[in-house]
Amino acid sequence: MICFNTKYWPLVYFYVDDNGMNENDFEEYKKTYLKILLKCKKEKIKIILISDLNNQKNLEIKYVMKQAYFNLKIEKFNRLYVEIVCVFLTDKSLKKMLNMYFNICKPYCPYKICKSYNIINSFIKDTLNKDYDTN
Repeated sequence: MICFNTKYWPLVYFYVDDNGMNENDFEEYKKTYLKILLKCKKEKIKIILISDLNNQKNLEIKYVMKQAYFNLKIEKFNRLYVEIVCVFLTDKSLKKMLNMYFNICKPYCPYKICKSYNIINSFIKDTLNKDYDTN
């Protein structure tokens, strides 16, 4: 299951449970993410996206490729409505794969792979000069 938490808007917390990703989940993810971008457009606001990938030990490469293609298609909207991306990740091998992804697919905004919420908070403060407690 995929979850977007927008309770602390403009912080948007993205999470995938232990079951991982499947085709239906990915399609739902895309629909929900596009709704969030439409809300940004309507409210004229940018989000701070926090992606928690810690449960993705068995992330299939096909979903990484699908994500890259999806980002390419909506790049204009990401540039307009995503201020920064914080990837919450503690797994070092997955971090290497993500770094390769960002080398191939150039990021559309500042991003950081963070191993703790305190690092996420510091990155937001350093980048945007805004205080958030993402814990």
